[in-house]
Amino acid sequence: MQKDCGIQNKTFFILLFSIITTALCVPYLPLHYLKILYTTSIAIKDIILWALPLFICFNIAFMLDSMKKQAALLIVSVCVFEFLSNAISMIFAYGYAKLTLISVDKIPAENCVECLTPYFSLSSGKPEIWSCQNGVLLGLILGLFMAYVPKLRLDLNLQFLKEKVDFFFAKIITRLIPLFIVGFIANSYHMGVFDNFLIYGKAIMLAFLGVIIYCFLIFIVGLGTIKKALNGMKNVMPAYILAFTSGSSFATMSTTISCTEKNSKDPKFPQAIIPATTNIQQIGDCLFNAYLIFVMMDTFGMEPLSFAQWGYFVFWYVLARYAMPAMLGAAMFVLYPLYESILGFSPEMLAVLLAINVLIDPLITSANVLSNSGLCVVFENFWAKIQKIFIKKYS
Repeated sequence: MQKDCGIQNKTFFILLFSIITTALCVPYLPLHYLKILYTTSIAIKDIILWALPLFICFNIAFMLDSMKKQAALLIVSVCVFEFLSNAISMIFAYGYAKLTLISVDKIPAENCVECLTPYFSLSSGKPEIWSCQNGVLLGLILGLFMAYVPKLRLDLNLQFLKEKVDFFFAKIITRLIPLFIVGFIANSYHMGVFDNFLIYGKAIMLAFLGVIIYCFLIFIVGLGTIKKALNGMKNVMPAYILAFTSGSSFATMSTTISCTEKNSKDPKFPQAIIPATTNIQQIGDCLFNAYLIFVMMDTFGMEPLSFAQWGYFVFWYVLARYAMPAMLGAAMFVLYPLYESILGFSPEMLAVLLAINVLIDPLITSANVLSNSGLCVVFENFWAKIQKIFIKKYS
C-alpha cells in the first residue's frame, strides 16, 4: 500500500510538472512545433482508443464471471443506479442555479479559434464496429456466458489476452501519460481557451464550484466521513489532471481505474464498473449543462422553468445520455432536439451553448472522471445492500 501511494504521488507530480513546463514554453514555440506536439498526443490517444475495447471487454467479462449467478442482477442494478445518479445531479443543479444565477454576455464569434490540425491520425482506418460501446456489449455477453455456462471454460482461454492488455496499459501507456498531455495543452493555448474563459468566467466558475461541491458530497456518501472524502478525492487527482488535459474520459480510463482502486473495498470492482459506466454516467456534463441552461435562458430573456417542467426535461435528458458518444461537444449534438422541443432554445442559443461546451470541455471531462470514481465507491456500497436483499429473499 505504501509503495502504491508513492507511485501515485510520483505520477501526480510528474503530471503537474509537465503541465507547468508546457504552459510556460508553448507561447514561444512556432506553429509547426505546436502541431508536432499535438500530433504526438493524438497518436497516443488513437493507440489507447484502439486498445480500449479489449481492455473494457475483458475487465467487464471477468468481473461478471466473479459474480457468477448474480451477474444479471449487477447489470440491472448498474442501469438503475446510473439513471438515478444522473437525474439527482440535474435536480441539484436546478436548486444551485436558483441560488447563484447570473446573466452574462455571449462569446464573440471572433474569439472562437479552430483547434490545431494533426499531421496524421491513427484512427482513420478503425472500423465503426471497433468501439468502446461494442467492447462493453461483448464484455457483458462473455461475462454472462462465463458466469452461467462454466463448461465453456472461456475464462481460461481469455486469461492470457487479458493479462497482455492489462500489461499494455499498466506498464506502457502509464509511462506515456506526461507526453500524452503536452500536445493537448499546446492546442488549448492555440485555441485561446484561457482568454475566452474571461468572457464567461463568472458563470463558469460558479458552475465549477457547484460541481466540486457535488463531487465532494458524492465522496462523503461513498466513504463516510469528510476526512476520508478529502483523501479519496486526492487519490483521484492524477486521473482528474489527465482528463483535464486530454479531454477524453475513455483515454483516461485505465488511470481512473487504478486511482479508484485506492478508495474501493474490492480493487477488482472498479475494473468492471468504470468501463461500463464511463459513457453514460457523466455528472460533470449534467451539472455544467444544467447550470448553463439556466444562464442561457436568463441571458436571452426566457421565462424560468418550474420544477415540474425541469423534471420532465431531466427524464428525457438522462435517457438520451445512454446514447452519448464520449467526444468533444457530443452532449450538444445528441441533445439538440431536447433543447429545441422542450426548452424552446433558438439556433443562436444552441450555437452559443455549443461554443461554451467546447470551451470548457476539459472542466466537464475532468468532472466526469472525478464523479465517476466517487460514484463507483457509492455503487459498491449500494451493490452490497442489493446483494444482501437478494440473498435473503432467494436463499
